[in-house]
Amino acid sequence: VQVVRNDSLFAIQSRILQWTDQQPKPPSLIITLGGTGFSARDITPEAIKPILHKDAPGLVHYMMSISLQHTPFAVLARPVAGVRNQTLILTLPGSPKAVPEILPPLLQVVPHAAVLLQKGSVPH
Repeated sequence: VQVVRNDSLFAIQSRILQWTDQQPKPPSLIITLGGTGFSARDITPEAIKPILHKDAPGLVHYMMSISLQHTPFAVLARPVAGVRNQTLILTLPGSPKAVPEILPPLLQVVPHAAVLLQKGSVPH
């Protein structure tokens, strides 16, 4: 686990690119925490979106649906999910309450996504 504690677009992008573009084995999953709200410092979505090769809107909808079961303030979140190379990238809110609500259900589907990214296809 590595941490970027800098609300700089460049710092976030540089670290993510360093991880996803490493050879021969990039990580199958990167999860960011925080920076997805409305404050001026919340720039994680703006850092992540431009470097994705594929969006994963279904995962974003899933994260939102989970969050909305716990709080109406979930509508203020700006999560991003997508793929760069063979790595799935998910942006979660920084709330200590929200992460344990969202992460367990997500981890039920992430392994299948990781297999698809690594192998190309899997029988359903």
